[in-house]
Amino acid sequence: MDAHDTFTRSPSGELVKGFPFQLTDSPMTVTRDSPALGEHNREIIPGV
Repeated sequence: MDAHDTFTRSPSGELVKGFPFQLTDSPMTVTRDSPALGEHNREIIPGV
């Protein structure tokens, strides 16, 4: 099995899990970093 794209770099340069399986007509890429821990608490917690 080819491990191509199993791991990739995020926009900030961090090594992250990529997409080991790709769609032929629209390949998937990592376009932004994941949110930081607690980054969206102010938006989420009031609705809980």
